[in-house]
Amino acid sequence: MYCAVCKQNKDEGIKFLEVHLCEKCLDNITKTRVEDEEYQKYMDIFKDILKECQVY
Repeated sequence: MYCAVCKQNKDEGIKFLEVHLCEKCLDNITKTRVEDEEYQKYMDIFKDILKECQVY
Protein backbone atom coordinates (compact mmCIF):
# COMPACT_ATOMS: atom_id res chain seq x y z
CA MET A 1 0.00 0.00 0.00
CA TYR A 2 1.18 3.51 -0.71
CA CYS A 3 1.77 5.77 2.28
CA ALA A 4 -0.19 9.03 2.13
CA VAL A 5 2.79 10.91 3.61
CA CYS A 6 5.96 9.58 1.95
CA LYS A 7 4.22 8.11 -1.14
CA GLN A 8 6.29 4.92 -0.90
CA ASN A 9 4.89 1.43 -1.26
CA LYS A 10 5.13 -0.06 2.24
CA ASP A 11 2.90 -2.75 3.71
CA GLU A 12 3.64 -2.14 7.38
CA GLY A 13 1.61 0.62 8.99
CA ILE A 14 -2.01 1.54 9.67
CA LYS A 15 -5.09 2.58 7.77
CA PHE A 16 -6.37 5.97 8.92
CA LEU A 17 -9.49 7.56 7.44
CA GLU A 18 -9.24 5.38 4.33
CA VAL A 19 -5.54 6.15 3.70
CA HIS A 20 -2.41 4.17 4.57
CA LEU A 21 0.30 5.54 6.86
CA CYS A 22 3.54 3.56 7.02
CA GLU A 23 5.18 2.84 10.37
CA LYS A 24 8.06 5.23 9.77
CA CYS A 25 5.82 8.19 8.91
CA LEU A 26 3.44 7.37 11.74
CA ASP A 27 6.38 7.30 14.15
CA ASN A 28 7.65 10.64 12.81
CA ILE A 29 4.20 12.21 13.08
CA THR A 30 3.65 11.08 16.66
CA LYS A 31 7.04 12.47 17.72
CA THR A 32 6.60 15.85 15.99
CA ARG A 33 6.00 18.80 18.28
CA VAL A 34 4.15 21.97 17.35
CA GLU A 35 7.46 23.85 17.38
CA ASP A 36 9.08 21.51 14.83
CA GLU A 37 9.45 22.48 11.18
CA GLU A 38 7.71 19.30 10.02
CA TYR A 39 4.55 20.11 11.99
CA GLN A 40 3.02 22.32 9.30
CA LYS A 41 3.84 19.75 6.61
CA TYR A 42 1.96 17.06 8.51
CA MET A 43 -0.95 19.41 9.25
CA ASP A 44 -1.31 20.14 5.54
CA ILE A 45 -1.29 16.43 4.72
CA PHE A 46 -3.99 15.72 7.31
CA LYS A 47 -6.08 18.62 6.04
CA ASP A 48 -5.97 17.06 2.57
CA ILE A 49 -6.93 13.67 4.02
CA LEU A 50 -9.89 15.20 5.84
CA LYS A 51 -11.01 17.02 2.69
CA GLU A 52 -11.00 13.71 0.81
CA CYS A 53 -13.14 12.14 3.53
CA GLN A 54 -15.76 14.85 3.08
CA VAL A 55 -16.15 13.86 -0.56
CA TYR A 56 -17.43 10.37 0.38
